[in-house]
Amino acid sequence: MYIIFVKNKSNIINKFWNILKMEKVWETDRLTIKTIETSSPQLKELLRIYNKSNNMKYISGGKSKWTHDELLQKINKCNSDNNGYGIYFVELKSTGKIIGEAGIFESFDEEDKIEIGYIIDCLYWRHGYGKELCKSLLYYCFDHLITDKVVARIYKENVASIKVAESVGMNLFSSGVAENGREFVVYEVEK
Repeated sequence: MYIIFVKNKSNIINKFWNILKMEKVWETDRLTIKTIETSSPQLKELLRIYNKSNNMKYISGGKSKWTHDELLQKINKCNSDNNGYGIYFVELKSTGKIIGEAGIFESFDEEDKIEIGYIIDCLYWRHGYGKELCKSLLYYCFDHLITDKVVARIYKENVASIKVAESVGMNLFSSGVAENGREFVVYEVEK
């Protein structure tokens, strides 16, 4: 699921970037969200996650054959602007294992929106991690990034993420068809 929030403050990105300079960005009861160091041995764990088609089937593009260099290029591109955008490790606190990523991106070339999303390794589906991460993203958007509205764009066939959106208080707002021909729905929640 990817979450989009509308900025309403000009200093949001600078404030957020100051927080991101730390290794641990935020945490939940069971998860730690951390910056990605390209020299980290944990990068191999993220590459393993990217190379599972089941993990990537609901992600825009859906590519599931990644090389180490391709993943490094993506990370460097996403994390190069020094403005708080980028992708981050999602680590299981109890084991220190990387089970996915959380990301903050420009949203579909719309300057007034930022897209936030996550990928959880399918081995960890149905354990409540998606809901836990989604709740923390909403909290982080509303309380730290000072936004008033959060929306999630989800492929219609991704029933589990739709249920997560609904379980954290989001309501169906609209629907459409992506460039790849797949139907999506948009859920939103206001502060």
